[in-house]
Amino acid sequence: AVAMVLVAIILIGLAGVMGSGFRSLRNNRLEEQATQVGMQGLEFARSLTYSQVAVNPGVSESDPRIAPSTRQIRGSYFGLSGNEKLVEYGVDNPDAMIPYTSTETLDGVTFTSLAYVTQVDAGLRRVIISVTWDPGNGTREILMSTNVSEVSSP
Repeated sequence: AVAMVLVAIILIGLAGVMGSGFRSLRNNRLEEQATQVGMQGLEFARSLTYSQVAVNPGVSESDPRIAPSTRQIRGSYFGLSGNEKLVEYGVDNPDAMIPYTSTETLDGVTFTSLAYVTQVDAGLRRVIISVTWDPGNGTREILMSTNVSEVSSP
């Protein structure tokens, strides 16, 4: 009887460890997929001409990452030392090609990408991609960025 109780306790413990391990593997796989989604966005931005590196349509007024009155991203959210001016579709950027928002569903999980383009300096723009997803235990996010210069774009 004692042996049966010990075996039961060991099996219950083993089942808990295995369940935790499977969740960890799934979360790692989802993070890899989110990274892939973000990298696709950055690669798309790098494939554009400099004049096309702008958000179209513009960033939503309700996005908490921007200051709507000045049309700047809040630098602190992105780990930057200050705010940066958004580069969006409009009279100054009629060729804008980077979508502000996009979604992709992989293995039943929806990944939402938000794109921000800022003017870092004359001839230099920063592209930031935020990818969010919910693995079932709360929303996760990764941020990725790249710089595109007038000289390096095709």
